[in-house]
Amino acid sequence: MGSCSDDGTSENVAAKTAAEFASGEVTWLLNGSTSEGTLAWYQNLDNDQDKDTYPVLDSSHGIVYCIEEDPVRYSNDPNGNPAQDISVDITWGELSFTYSDGTWNPDTHEYENDGWTVDKEGGNSIKVENTGNTDVNVTYDYKAVENGITGSFTDGENPVSALVSLPENGSSTVYLILAGKPEQNLDHAKIGSVTVTIGGESE
Repeated sequence: MGSCSDDGTSENVAAKTAAEFASGEVTWLLNGSTSEGTLAWYQNLDNDQDKDTYPVLDSSHGIVYCIEEDPVRYSNDPNGNPAQDISVDITWGELSFTYSDGTWNPDTHEYENDGWTVDKEGGNSIKVENTGNTDVNVTYDYKAVENGITGSFTDGENPVSALVSLPENGSSTVYLILAGKPEQNLDHAKIGSVTVTIGGESE
């Protein structure tokens, strides 16, 4: 494949992948790395038309512009905003717990130190890191499998029940807290599940 240099000669271009064709890069190169003057090749990328996966010889399709960002991208709008990238990394603790009936206090006639404990320090943590280029909203939900057990979340100090907004490069860590007494003896049993839901920026 070749592209036109400034003096009109053809210079070699390395073989391109299907993704590079679809991105608009090849159209840009075929037009001599320009979007000005007389152009031969066009491609609909993000102009609200049916997207082209390769260059076309049809001027009713979009002009391809090279947007100098890191990484470089291609668009039908020279002033277009970067494509929204919603991306997160989630780090899960082991989420392993043990229930104890506690010890009987004959003076108070009550059990003490009963309830759930985390098997490993920090093992009830869930960390979400925003690695995209836009704010995201995070919600956490616990669904019990065993009757009598409930789950909630804290940030280490305060309850977390509403969505958490994370800016670009932001992160948040919550901790699962279990409550309630199992209605049957359990041994390495699944008692519930945690769902982390990621959404885009709030309107």
